[in-house]
Amino acid sequence: MWKHAGVRWEELFADLERQAEAELAGELDAEVADLAVAEDSQVELADRVRARLATPVVLGARGGERVAGELLDAGSTWFLLGQGRRRVVVPLHAVEWVEALAHAAPEQGRAARRLDLGHVLRALAELEGDVAVTTRGRVVVGELTKVGRDHVDVVERPGGSRVTIPFHAITSVAER
Repeated sequence: MWKHAGVRWEELFADLERQAEAELAGELDAEVADLAVAEDSQVELADRVRARLATPVVLGARGGERVAGELLDAGSTWFLLGQGRRRVVVPLHAVEWVEALAHAAPEQGRAARRLDLGHVLRALAELEGDVAVTTRGRVVVGELTKVGRDHVDVVERPGGSRVTIPFHAITSVAER
């Protein structure tokens, strides 16, 4: 009789242990899911695009412009794509969609976070070459001559008229 009762108790405690393990596993799964959601909420689009460095990307820019190329570099506010020998800068604010992003998002270095669109446009202005600055309603071809805090001046070719374009209106800047 005692032997039989002991077996029942062992089965009871084994069952209780299985229930506790299942409950703990469920709690851990829920905690992991909560942490994943919290982590995802901190990931920015620029970080996810940066995960595609050295691979082809397709960006949809404001105004219907589709920009495809190899992602050569990415800052916190811009992306540099290579289209063969041609280079195109697409400001983050102009991106309306991105095809086939990975879930991974590498952390951005401190220096890259500081290089905003103004830094990129000033560097392009120093090259003194012609570019095509695309906005929603116009493409201005010419040389970048002055880059302010939130705008850029382009001296058009041909003709030489100066066009000032606010950064927020730029959908891409491409080599000519």
